[in-house]
Amino acid sequence: MTPVQSQHGGRVFGYARVSGDNQADNTSLPHQAECIRAWAKARGLSVDDVTKDVASGRTLERPGLNALRADLRSGDVVVVYKLDRLSRSVVDADPLITAWEQQGVSVFSVTEPLETGTAMGRAMYRMVLVFAQAEREVIQERVSAGRARNAREGGFNGSPVPFGYRLGGEGEPCLVPEPAEAECVHRLFTL
Repeated sequence: MTPVQSQHGGRVFGYARVSGDNQADNTSLPHQAECIRAWAKARGLSVDDVTKDVASGRTLERPGLNALRADLRSGDVVVVYKLDRLSRSVVDADPLITAWEQQGVSVFSVTEPLETGTAMGRAMYRMVLVFAQAEREVIQERVSAGRARNAREGGFNGSPVPFGYRLGGEGEPCLVPEPAEAECVHRLFTL
């Protein structure tokens, strides 16, 4: 009997999340689900279900996570590829995992050797979450700085192209007037 079985004996659920459809292969939903199932199999367990979300880790309001939360009961186990798949915010993740622990649900990470059912595991997961949150904030800073630089240089940052313009091609400004639409805009302005 493995430690997971002897301590819990409940159902085993996986949870996988990516921020967008174009995530790198090593964090894709199928890859996370495969790793979660392999982790469970290595411990003599089978995964009842792997819940998946394509959503930001900034909030806990996600359809898959909400469904998982509603389905959990005492003795169940939640397995994630990495803890930051639950959340990249200490403020969100800590109460979530604490509530699960109080409910009798344990959380395991495939890639991080910790379990939230022990004092040391809880301390370690909080440290992991601090670094995940810092990583998210560094990424946000880089993206903001890149967009600001791009705007200063006359670049286009991906908002919807305004009526009357089209995206410029190689060697053109980022937005180029679209003659037929620009004429309509000019006429509306004049009227």
